[in-house]
Amino acid sequence: MKLANSQNVPMLTSEHEVRLSASTGTETFGVQGAYSITKSLAVMGEYSYGLDELHSYSGGNWFNYGARTSGEIAIGLYEISKPKDKNNLMSFELFGGVESYHRDFEFIDRDFENGEWYNVNINLIKPFVQGDIGFLNSAKKGFGLSCKVGYMIFQKFEMTETVNGSPNYSKYNYSSTTNIPEFQPCFTYRFGWKRFNFQFQLGASLSDIPTIQIYDFGENPVFFNGGVSLKLFGESSD
Repeated sequence: MKLANSQNVPMLTSEHEVRLSASTGTETFGVQGAYSITKSLAVMGEYSYGLDELHSYSGGNWFNYGARTSGEIAIGLYEISKPKDKNNLMSFELFGGVESYHRDFEFIDRDFENGEWYNVNINLIKPFVQGDIGFLNSAKKGFGLSCKVGYMIFQKFEMTETVNGSPNYSKYNYSSTTNIPEFQPCFTYRFGWKRFNFQFQLGASLSDIPTIQIYDFGENPVFFNGGVSLKLFGESSD
């Protein structure tokens, strides 16, 4: 399970710019948006969804990867720097916001004669801050380096064990694990035209979230996605 599958890195270049992106990749499909309200103030948001009806078998065990949804909203400041070469831009962004996250899946242990069934259910909110630095060439191509630092507050983190049809709702409850920091470094690359870009991201979700009996949430934290990004309205970068 990935705690993060993408990162909203708008790299805004002008006032009243609308940036919309859509991508797919590790475990999910997501949409992102940002709007520069003034020459220095901007808002952004993101929603992702995935994993329905994905199944796998491992060591005689069966996983139903269930569902994953997340959404976030943030507000922040941005600044554009134009070096001597007018075709190049540098974008600096600092956002603060909150993310809501849900994850559930099922696991059947077939090593037991009658089978053990586990249902995992997680809800959390995550206040965060995010800093971005973008290096752009007339908005036709460029890359961004970003880091998102959040604080995961679990509203629900539990696993229900069912043996021979009898559920045990209290055996595994991790909701007391309520304060876990998370770090998300990310690299974003865009290329294309002034108002239409292809976009690719490579990042990682680094945290000390506990390993429950059947699943290591910190295993392989790397995520990757690809998609498109549109610049609507806003001034030309020439």
